[in-house]
Amino acid sequence: MSIDRRTDPDAETDHSAEPLQTDLTMSEWSESEPLDLTDRDIEMIESEINKQRTRLNYNYTADGSVILGSTHYVGIFSLPDGPTVEVRPKAAGTNLLHLYRYARGVAAPPLDSQSSVVAGRRFVDALATLYLEELETIWRSGLHTGYRHVQETEEHLRGRLNLQRQLQRQGPTGMEFECDYDELTADTVENRAVLYATRILASLVQSNGLRRELQQHVTRFRRRVTLVPVQPHQLDQIELTRLNDHYEDALRYAELIINGIYIDDFQSGTRPTLAVLIDMNRIFEAVVERAAREAIQDMDGLRVRGQGKVRGLVTGGKFPVRMRPDFVIRNHTDEVVFVGDAKWKTGSPNQADLYQLTAYQLADDVPGILVYPSQYQSIETEYTIQDTHSLRLVELPTAEGDRDYREFVEDFKTTLSGHLEDLIQ
Repeated sequence: MSIDRRTDPDAETDHSAEPLQTDLTMSEWSESEPLDLTDRDIEMIESEINKQRTRLNYNYTADGSVILGSTHYVGIFSLPDGPTVEVRPKAAGTNLLHLYRYARGVAAPPLDSQSSVVAGRRFVDALATLYLEELETIWRSGLHTGYRHVQETEEHLRGRLNLQRQLQRQGPTGMEFECDYDELTADTVENRAVLYATRILASLVQSNGLRRELQQHVTRFRRRVTLVPVQPHQLDQIELTRLNDHYEDALRYAELIINGIYIDDFQSGTRPTLAVLIDMNRIFEAVVERAAREAIQDMDGLRVRGQGKVRGLVTGGKFPVRMRPDFVIRNHTDEVVFVGDAKWKTGSPNQADLYQLTAYQLADDVPGILVYPSQYQSIETEYTIQDTHSLRLVELPTAEGDRDYREFVEDFKTTLSGHLEDLIQ
């Protein structure tokens, strides 16, 4: 049985309602204290949070209580009858949304932007702060419009007369016209998605100031856009062109928000249930690939290939052995000159990780790098493969605070470019 998705988008936001409060904070790969959860809570975990893959573990104690176990998915989730839980990454400090923004290719905010994601701010409030920046970008660049096909009864002929409908509805002596025409409108899927996500955030944030700003945008959009639920598959159908490419970053955040809502009913007294969870393994892989791509921009003839194939060391056999490092660097003749892997892990390096990268290096006889999140230089070291090539373990400064987004990105590029320039001959 799945959880009902109730919707009432036309109900006005209840500003007197209590905002979504965080009841429990966990870090990655940690366990909660025993909790009293209902069958509805467990159903949500099984049918929604863990619908496609295991994002959250749980175990029963002898007395029937439940212990939640976090994984490498971080963010926030709320259970129908249970707590609202925020899962924080171990090695990101206050930079989770900086990492998300960089991994997804979201542009840097304007230099004169007054908003910031401050340390300690709740995940949803921090997300709302970034989302507000993108809403301002939309209004500065202009609301996107598009044509939609309309079938209406008009007093005057407009567009094309629909003869079949004219005879059915008006008869031979009708005084009105059954018309088909295309109308330019701002009521597009892009605008509906942005409005819907804005409405969701307005009901979730804890900051009164953020809620007021978001509600102002809701009011402004609703003058020209219909507030209706937008499904994730509708976002996949949006095509970005030069006419609406200023929506790109806002739609990335809207996708994250809309995908996370499971019960969406904003009537007074109803608590929204959500799970906005980010896969830190995939985020870090994308971060490292992008940082590597930008780090070699000034190195002539080199290019980065994400999830690039290497020549197989293992051949034959019944089952294929696929070897795909997170990124490879090729030269102007398309030869692999470097391999790299990203590992979102803390603590001592795993032997399996070292064996894996060694295999990648031996396949193409090249140097390689294992990239980890910040651990304050505790694991940085270097090995030599068959007395020939270096296998270097490095850390990206993911957890260091007091940096705006541009400084954060520049530190990544500087750190990785130094290692790549040193290792690639």
